[in-house]
Amino acid sequence: MARLPKPGGDNGNWGDILNDYLSQAHETDGTLKDIPQAKITNLTSDLTSIQNTLTTKADASALTAKLNTTDLDTQTAAKINDNTSATAGALSATIAEGVETATAAPLALLSPAGSRGLAICGDSNSAAGVTGAGGVGVYNLLTAPLIPCENHSWVGWATLAAGGRYHIAVHAATPSITPAQWNTNFLAGVIAAAPYAAVDALGTNNVGNLAQQIAALTAMYDAFDDAGIKVIVCSIPPSTASTADVQRLNRWKRITARERGYLFVDNYAAVVDPATGYIAAAFNSDGTHWNAAGARAVGLAFGAAVSAVWPDVSTLAVAQPSPADLINKPLLLVKSGFVPEDWTSLGYGSASTAVETVAGVVGKMFTVTQTVDGGVSTSGVVPLTEAFIPGNRYRVECKYFLTVVGTAPTQAVVRLGQTDGGPPTFCYLNTQQSVPLGTIVHEFVCPVQADYVYRMQMLMVGGGVGTKQGIGQVTVTNLTAAGL
Repeated sequence: MARLPKPGGDNGNWGDILNDYLSQAHETDGTLKDIPQAKITNLTSDLTSIQNTLTTKADASALTAKLNTTDLDTQTAAKINDNTSATAGALSATIAEGVETATAAPLALLSPAGSRGLAICGDSNSAAGVTGAGGVGVYNLLTAPLIPCENHSWVGWATLAAGGRYHIAVHAATPSITPAQWNTNFLAGVIAAAPYAAVDALGTNNVGNLAQQIAALTAMYDAFDDAGIKVIVCSIPPSTASTADVQRLNRWKRITARERGYLFVDNYAAVVDPATGYIAAAFNSDGTHWNAAGARAVGLAFGAAVSAVWPDVSTLAVAQPSPADLINKPLLLVKSGFVPEDWTSLGYGSASTAVETVAGVVGKMFTVTQTVDGGVSTSGVVPLTEAFIPGNRYRVECKYFLTVVGTAPTQAVVRLGQTDGGPPTFCYLNTQQSVPLGTIVHEFVCPVQADYVYRMQMLMVGGGVGTKQGIGQVTVTNLTAAGL
């Protein structure tokens, strides 16, 4: 058999061995020999045999089927669930991880760009003072757009402290509920409402079982992450019955929020007595729940924490007339009788009224000051320039403050109410405590009702001498008409 010479061997025979080796493929003149036909036939047969044994490899016909244009078109259309023009339903679809088809969410429930609707996820401390709380369903403020903020509602105070950064879009809280029960009763509904962010204020109930709390809260966080909903984590308040358990859960919440990149808001710190670890006496109701003063402290602290990281996205009017809005003269520059021009007095008794310059407010503020202790009801309204359209989305914004002196008022309200005296569609807060000057924002989709004619109203009942209420830059916008 022809071979190459062996290194270190074949002494004296290298030339003969090399010539014999090269002669296998070369002619005597040095050219390559032709390959016999039999060899080619055998090679083809051998390759066919090899191909037939590689059954796990793709062959050309299989690849052709995968690359078939018609088949690709069909599969692509199935993936996007619509191979024609984009629709509002398709654009507002939410797609779960690992799911190929889209599930459409109603467009009216979504928070559009620049609009930060929050979903409040809570128990009795979050349910207190909120109309609609206590049920087993999600109370969607976008389609039932009353902000039901009584004096003892921290949610209402968070609204007043929003500073144009957010509005409350969904309220899902009921007394005595645990995080696991909340997931069962509320989680799917909140995700379907598609808020900008969900606020976790859960954990007081069943706080002694840390493992169960962690498992339920983790499941909730994962679900919001999968749905693309941001999360704000709130610590739970102090409790005289379970101080150590509260601190353990709050420590876990703080660390978890940091690890997941969530905003952490320390409700616990807003009302705790550092010397005891209990709710401070000024904020305490029963050792587990805060009172009205505690609700105010928590709501204002929440607003401050969010304002520190989110910019103001309000669209307050800065000029008049304002034909693009539903209130034509939002800056309240001229007083006419007891009220600004275009407003109507519903009674001011002995109270004094003014339009005055206030730092941080464009134009002027309409202010009402009680001049008699426990003064009479004061009320003024301004009509909207057009009727609400059912199904359209609206934003209501204004600057507002309340300074309580001496006797607290029994009511201090700014609301959007029906002109026929029907129930208000939009209400900021019914409070008896001072409200710092700030920007308040709410959005809602107009429901189908018998009367679509509304007016803005500022109302105060009672209050000590010097108690003062003010409103400015009153702006109502039809977001749907504006393409927002």
